[in-house]
Amino acid sequence: MMLFVRYIPFFLQAFLLWLLFRRRAYCTFPFFFAYTAFGVAAGAARFVVHNRPYARVWTYWSTDAVYILLGTLALFEVFQGVFRNVTRVWWRHLLFPAVIAAGVFLSIARMQAVPPQVKDYMIWIITGQVAVRVAQVITFAALASLTPLLSLRWPQHSIGIAAGFGMYATIMLLMTTKLSDYGASFEYMWGVVSLTAYDAALLIWMWSFRPSQSSKNPPLGITQS
Repeated sequence: MMLFVRYIPFFLQAFLLWLLFRRRAYCTFPFFFAYTAFGVAAGAARFVVHNRPYARVWTYWSTDAVYILLGTLALFEVFQGVFRNVTRVWWRHLLFPAVIAAGVFLSIARMQAVPPQVKDYMIWIITGQVAVRVAQVITFAALASLTPLLSLRWPQHSIGIAAGFGMYATIMLLMTTKLSDYGASFEYMWGVVSLTAYDAALLIWMWSFRPSQSSKNPPLGITQS
């Protein structure tokens, strides 16, 4: 039963991939589609090695690194899509690089101020995770703040992608910070909360790409009435 619960995200992500394929999201959101497809492949790989402790650890952390990279690119994809037609804001192209730089700076500064209580190789993995999670949270906050100021209109799909990543990144930033502080003693709680948070993110994405009642496979547009 515990193994089944652990792999609920795999089944949810497989269903999400099917929804994205039906909605032809690979044309409009290629990075998010790649993120979801990789998630299904990563889930299968983790299942294969779940009885091999050494392989399980390395498979988990290596696939998680790709997850984080593709997740950041997917959020950048939303960022670019929302600001595509906002020509009056010349500094829009500088926002995302500035966010990434801020995430890296804050993560390294925290590592120096509060050294992580984990193994050697885990220090850099967790520091990288914190940097990307900070960047994702700042990106989501920037999108949410600038939308009313610039009178931007969001399509349903972009709202869902950003909300899912924003919620998950915020929770994981807090949990990964605690894992860095407490080390192995916090791993179980970190795993439970991260699993629950990711299930919630997947449900948000599934809802945002749910089939339309008016059409079987409507095109994914830039605006939503």
